[in-house]
Amino acid sequence: ANPGIVDESIAKLSPAAQVPANKLRNLVCSDEQDIGKFHAMAEEIKNGCSAEVLQELKAHNEEVAQAIGL
Repeated sequence: ANPGIVDESIAKLSPAAQVPANKLRNLVCSDEQDIGKFHAMAEEIKNGCSAEVLQELKAHNEEVAQAIGL
């Protein structure tokens, strides 16, 4: 995996969206293999985010997925 692509994309986000985006990036790059725990941690990161930040994160995920060919 090339986290540089993700880092470049995160840098374009608003400051409010960069915090959860970096946490999600770190989770994805972690060694966590328990899918239930992984999902719970991702949901915990997203909880408390405003609707605007969640929308920005969704768009970011789509942009990154397209950039890496998913």
